[in-house]
Amino acid sequence: MGTIRDIGLSGLSIEYILEDLEKGESGRVAIWDSRGFSLPSLPCKVVEQVVARASQPPFFGPEVRRCVLQFQGLTEDQVAGLKHFLASRSSLGAVEPGPAFPPSRLAGGYPY
Repeated sequence: MGTIRDIGLSGLSIEYILEDLEKGESGRVAIWDSRGFSLPSLPCKVVEQVVARASQPPFFGPEVRRCVLQFQGLTEDQVAGLKHFLASRSSLGAVEPGPAFPPSRLAGGYPY
């Protein structure tokens, strides 16, 4: 479980603790929010993982990691749900598909 830092039609960047993910590893991610929206079981691949914030004295604790995930093989319903999620949280309104994201684009972002 983690916090979305950036999201688009081609993937997302999350911050989380505990689990170490491997570059190239495939899996599924679920997106949900406090408004009751959910998109379960989106297929994805790990593009990059880095330590976003290391544990610092005097408050030692788990490292916060940032992971970039690229969506893969989404169904039409999943794409439609993702577009709805993005449009409902965007001040720009409609979401248009764009080119695949470079990992550096997801270095910053906004929590949702």
